[in-house]
Amino acid sequence: MLLLMPSGAEAQPAEGNGVAEWGRGLDLDPRVVRELGRFSVDEASLSPEYRQALASWVREQLFAGADRQVSRLLEAPCRSFINVSFPGADFGRRFRGSGRAPTEVRFEAGLVRTEMVGCFESSAIASSEALRGLTTPEFRQLAEPRIKRIWLEGSLVCVETNGVFAVLDPTWACNRVDQFLEAGIAAEHSQTVSGAPDGSFQDVFFKESLKSFVRIPGGLALHYIHYSRTTDLGSLERWVAEGRIREAQERQVAQLRGRLTP
Repeated sequence: MLLLMPSGAEAQPAEGNGVAEWGRGLDLDPRVVRELGRFSVDEASLSPEYRQALASWVREQLFAGADRQVSRLLEAPCRSFINVSFPGADFGRRFRGSGRAPTEVRFEAGLVRTEMVGCFESSAIASSEALRGLTTPEFRQLAEPRIKRIWLEGSLVCVETNGVFAVLDPTWACNRVDQFLEAGIAAEHSQTVSGAPDGSFQDVFFKESLKSFVRIPGGLALHYIHYSRTTDLGSLERWVAEGRIREAQERQVAQLRGRLTP
């Protein structure tokens, strides 16, 4: 059983929590841009310029969203929520305008964005300890039963998931992971840099996420923000995927609550 150990008193993050500044200092792994190059429609691929612009824009949105939410958590009462959305063409228009190639529009149509905040009444467990517990293979597989295995390939963290019969195929992705630890806040950034070695898995063209534990008055808050693009989803697959994402986030919060609250 996963145990999170209480630590000494932890200060709240200082104003200007440091997450966004840290994010600006993270390099964009070239393998992310390479993986985007695997997406094509009628043999037309995404241009190198678009791939670089898209990856840079998502990175900016990821850390800007985290910065806004962490600042809000430090200024106002914590309120839990889960939001799953499909930004579609509106996403591309924000950084490329209306003159985009059909392949680019098709790519954006399948982009999924997830954002979640969980609130936990706990004054004894440090944000770094909470992050450590959340990211162990044991906890991740407990919170998301679809995860089949998690392993290391050199410095990369690789994850294989089971599919959903007749709706979603299994996935396989290896991720570069970086962590940020500061007084009152602990964050982990993950970006997918390589996919499955053969065609028996669902394509993961792009995936990037950031999770942050923040010390707030009376407890801890978890903020999670995630962008991904796998294979095209029809209306049924999209409905199932949205439900599965919500279930996974709800299960994760419930499991964490049992470990983080007195």
